[in-house]
Amino acid sequence: MAPLELGLLAALALGASYIQASAGFSFSIVFVSVTSSLGLLPLWEVTELASLLVVVNAVMALTSSPHRPDVKLILPMVLSMAPAIGVGVWLLSIMDVGQTPVALILLGGVTLLASAMLFLNLKIHPTPSHVVGRVFTGLSAGLLGGMLAAPGPPLVLSLYRQPRPAAVMRVSLLAVLLSFGVMRLVAVQLTEPTTFSALTVFLVCAPVSLLGAWFGTKYPPPLSDINLRRASFALLSAVGLLLLLEGYWQLTPVQAPTL
Repeated sequence: MAPLELGLLAALALGASYIQASAGFSFSIVFVSVTSSLGLLPLWEVTELASLLVVVNAVMALTSSPHRPDVKLILPMVLSMAPAIGVGVWLLSIMDVGQTPVALILLGGVTLLASAMLFLNLKIHPTPSHVVGRVFTGLSAGLLGGMLAAPGPPLVLSLYRQPRPAAVMRVSLLAVLLSFGVMRLVAVQLTEPTTFSALTVFLVCAPVSLLGAWFGTKYPPPLSDINLRRASFALLSAVGLLLLLEGYWQLTPVQAPTL
């Protein structure tokens, strides 16, 4: 990989890690969508790198935070994610290169749907979601995460509407993402082990990812809980639109003009 491309990847890892540590989500969505849009890595490699970096910055953010996740709330999500992640990784492994735009459009549509629902209804549930709903959230996040290393939309839609302080929901989401990252890495190694070149890229990006996670935990944006939620949902909308456009551009390549 050229030095400029490696530098761009590191810069994306820094920014996405800061966002995840401060807002509690979206590292994978931002990192995968922008990296794919710039054509820096093939989809399989960028999702693998995203999973590795999710583990790194989630560990940093969780150990640096004074808050603790609500284990009882997130346990059904984590347990139900495991089989869905395996299915998602398998689907990605058999996906033809020509089907990549369809996968990007799918992720963009789900991301926009989640953000639209949250914009339309920011009301917090009076009681925690039923366990069946949390299991469904885990299955949806696991399938999306397995395919595209981006389990965020279903998790954000569920967790940010629970009757818990936003700070607790952020670390709870980070704990789910950490569990997701570990499980996806296991599934990837069973399907197609990490190459030396991919490991080298990870070793370059990991330190800046840690730096971004540390800054996001220590110096989050000076926003109230509700404004942080709104900013998070606006970011989801922007990234979802980017994914849709990228998938469309790849699906319908521009034809050269005839002379």
